[in-house]
Amino acid sequence: MKRALRQVLKPLAGTVVGLLLLEVVLRLVIPPPIDLLRLSRRVESERGKFARYDSLLGWDGLENADADFQWIDTHHHVHQNRFGYRGTAYDLARSDRRRILVLGDSYVWGFGVEDAEIFTSLMEQRTGGTVEVVNLGVSGYGNDQEYLQWQQKGRLWNPDDVVLVITPYTDIVDNLFPKRYGYPKPCFVPADSGGLRLTNVPVPRTSEFSRTETTAGDIEALGSLAGLLSRSYLARMLVNAGSRYARVRKALESHDLIPRRLPGYDWEYPLYLTTPSQQTKQAWRIMFGILDMFEREVRETGRRLTVVVVPSIVQVYPELWEQFRAAHAGPRAGSLDVEMPDKVIGSWCRDRQVPVIDLLPEFAAAGKTNAYLYYPYNRHWTPAGHALVAAAVLRGLGIESEP
Repeated sequence: MKRALRQVLKPLAGTVVGLLLLEVVLRLVIPPPIDLLRLSRRVESERGKFARYDSLLGWDGLENADADFQWIDTHHHVHQNRFGYRGTAYDLARSDRRRILVLGDSYVWGFGVEDAEIFTSLMEQRTGGTVEVVNLGVSGYGNDQEYLQWQQKGRLWNPDDVVLVITPYTDIVDNLFPKRYGYPKPCFVPADSGGLRLTNVPVPRTSEFSRTETTAGDIEALGSLAGLLSRSYLARMLVNAGSRYARVRKALESHDLIPRRLPGYDWEYPLYLTTPSQQTKQAWRIMFGILDMFEREVRETGRRLTVVVVPSIVQVYPELWEQFRAAHAGPRAGSLDVEMPDKVIGSWCRDRQVPVIDLLPEFAAAGKTNAYLYYPYNRHWTPAGHALVAAAVLRGLGIESEP
């Protein structure tokens, strides 16, 4: 009996030791894999923690901020440079390298990823440091704030390329209101004489900065086994690999090992209607009025504006699109086109000869084999999503890069 027991325990012990050694090696040589196994009930405000009041912009990046950031399905470190933004703090004075200025919202700020995983950092890595990428992303910004940020700060870097990252399904709403996410902001409204006029400036002060929000019971609870497995890099890698296959992913979801991915936001539904409402048409007019001013001023500096269009998660994954359609199959239902926002923005870009990088085709292709280009709850890009964007933007700008 003892001999038989030794014959069983010896290989088992060897397997355990081997797995422990593999776990140690993985922790030493790779960054933490995306954690699909654990959700948090502590939700921090990225604006409250990493922004400060600004009388023109409403809020702007907090200089030299350095802290962890936690949301439902992500936890990472954030370092903001002396200008208040993530990425390298390039001096305003030019070097002899090509300089790219990138403006945008939380997708550019890097919600959900480490500093080195943001697509702007990857662009620098893949070009061997031959380009400088100035990241001016601020979470929650609309096109109005991005335009004013370009006027106030962006132009000071004297870039060769100005890249504006547009998130249609949030920007079109952000542009309409003088208060978003609990914070006052500037707002452009139609002027009687035509065009747009700026309102709510100077922006009223608020006491909401340095704020941590806490959720209460609205987060899907995952089992204790998931929490235990999430501590292991190896387990997380195996779960991530298995989740690429629909059957495995559904099995993991049904056993509460990973969360079910959320489809789109209710407010983005009107953007996909083939016959838009008057309200949606007006929202597009305001967006394009801002973009007209933006493009004209960039052109006057001798530079060219390039637009990058961020796809919604429902545009990338057909199964989530079907869930999204089914959720609105009622009185509001109408003829939908999953590519409608991209077509509308693309038409504006073609009319004004503005280069456009539409990320939807590349994300849709990659989404066939990777279900997690976006985080399941916060719906921002994972490191894999940022890697796609880095390659697409470099290619769109005609810059050679390493794979």
